[in-house]
Amino acid sequence: MLSASLMMVLLLVLATSTTGFHTLPATYRKSPSPSSLSYGSEIDQNGYDDSYHDPAKREERRKLRLARKNAKPEAPKQEVITLKTQEEYLTFLETCATTNSLAVIKFHASWCKSCQSFSRKFTHLSTLSPSSISYASLEFSSNPKLCRSLGVTHLPSVQIYKGKEGKVESFSCSPKRFEKVKVKINEWWSDGSDRRVFKVSKEYDY
Repeated sequence: MLSASLMMVLLLVLATSTTGFHTLPATYRKSPSPSSLSYGSEIDQNGYDDSYHDPAKREERRKLRLARKNAKPEAPKQEVITLKTQEEYLTFLETCATTNSLAVIKFHASWCKSCQSFSRKFTHLSTLSPSSISYASLEFSSNPKLCRSLGVTHLPSVQIYKGKEGKVESFSCSPKRFEKVKVKINEWWSDGSDRRVFKVSKEYDY
């Protein structure tokens, strides 16, 4: 005779083989794949997307697609032009004089640690500027004769040229005194109003 406990185990095994394994919850049975979900989909506790047929949600998605289609491309950000030769330097200034734009040239050296920090700020500044200001950089080691002829004796240094007036500023500037670059650009840049292109820190003192 089989014991009562053994009989119970046999009955459970027979029941499992007849009905199969436990059924997974609905969430695992029909969970939508990420690729099948649309923007703004809302998944309920059972894993279903209930927002797809919602008229309000459909209208919201339609407006979003329309806005993306009609969106204007962002204006290209200013770039710092790398000058390697005297010819490139002269061409850059001629172009700025023709367009009557402000030219800002940075003089630096790859071995100068202060120049590296200064260059990051200089590049960021160029992305905040209007198209009427052009930026360029000249590496001292690549053309020391030209740099010395322009009066560059300390690094980093900055020179500013205004259209046909030529060079209007020439100064050395450490990363800690970078606000001086903004001040000098504000002094020489003008769009015909009293507006200044850059805000300068109140603590700035040079």
